[in-house]
Amino acid sequence: MGQGSVMEASPALGIGRSSNPGADRNGWPSHGMEVTAVVIAGEAAPVAVVEAIELLIVAATAPEAEKSRGLAKSFGIWDALRVCLHMQVYQGRQGEETHLARRPLFRGAREMNSSESRSKATTDASKAGHDAALETTRASFYRRWRLRVGIFAACCTLLALAAFAARRTLLLDLARIALNRDPALIAQEKADGVMITFANRPAVWIAPMKNEMDEIWAPIHANGVNYYTFAGPRNWMSTYSERSNPSSPYYQAWVGGYVIQLKDGTVPDDLQTLGWQVTALDQRSWLEAMGDAKPLAESSMATRAGNIAIDGHELPLWHGIMKSHSDLSADPKSPLSTLIGMPPNSTWPRGIVSFHDVTLEGYMACWFEPRRRVSIVVYAVAASYPGQTRNEENGGVIDGELLEMMRSAKLEGVS
Repeated sequence: MGQGSVMEASPALGIGRSSNPGADRNGWPSHGMEVTAVVIAGEAAPVAVVEAIELLIVAATAPEAEKSRGLAKSFGIWDALRVCLHMQVYQGRQGEETHLARRPLFRGAREMNSSESRSKATTDASKAGHDAALETTRASFYRRWRLRVGIFAACCTLLALAAFAARRTLLLDLARIALNRDPALIAQEKADGVMITFANRPAVWIAPMKNEMDEIWAPIHANGVNYYTFAGPRNWMSTYSERSNPSSPYYQAWVGGYVIQLKDGTVPDDLQTLGWQVTALDQRSWLEAMGDAKPLAESSMATRAGNIAIDGHELPLWHGIMKSHSDLSADPKSPLSTLIGMPPNSTWPRGIVSFHDVTLEGYMACWFEPRRRVSIVVYAVAASYPGQTRNEENGGVIDGELLEMMRSAKLEGVS
């Protein structure tokens, strides 16, 4: 196999062994020998060369083929080629070519390539499956996200509609919160040392509101706070309070209490007269704030109507009548009239006009608190107007309710 070399056949292995002195101790060609051909039965075997070159390519280019890379490291690229040429021989029987005897090294290289192909196919399939699962997860997430956004948007819409429908009630609540935080009111309550609450309040009546009265009561040189309530919207959909509804028994009715301090710190000589004075000033101021150009509040002499128990006190109950105006308006523009709300004038009873005359029938009870040196007046008012029959007059319908609310009035300390 080369000049001066002799090839001895090994039928058991089908491998030629060189007797050339340049061979290594196992008879394999050493590095640097010239390999010219593989001879089987006197014929060249180019297939062996092709197979050897294939193995060489695997060893040189397939980094995943660990056995081929190990072969290349052990023998060197060209030594590996010579080994492969010696291992790829044909075994002839009766002068006919038989199958190529593939050695484990070559078969392993091809099997590794096949395994790599299968592994790549498996990886690709796994990646495709993962991508499909990811797309499914994303689609599911987006569906849930869209559903949640839809539910949230629907809830917001319903809340907005509910808030719009209940805007009158909400406005009254917001006004009460704002008034309760008024610095002048807070200061006056602390100066008074007490406030008035109403324990038994029917559902139709709003939570009591507060108003600092110093400016309103300036003509009688008194300071203090007014705590009052009136009938609110009939339901959440109503756009006006029942106090403004001429067809309601609560029309122009209210219940409240005054905490009064005379500016000179003295005790009033006539507490009943003081009570009617602060009430008349309050009514005129209210009508003016509602837009009445000529507010009216004229009281007649009060009469004794029995006794009433309020917050542990047994007190005289006084009944009086005041000629005044309604605060009903066909064109409410003031903040207060907008807050309370007005029914459409198309729903008003025949003969009713803006700021029409009314007769206010009121109850009052009062006492002096010596420890805090303040006067307390608890009151309740119902209204009637011309055109009503005696059975339609509101005072006779809600008197019991008004008196019960008066009885529930209590003083609470303020520090």
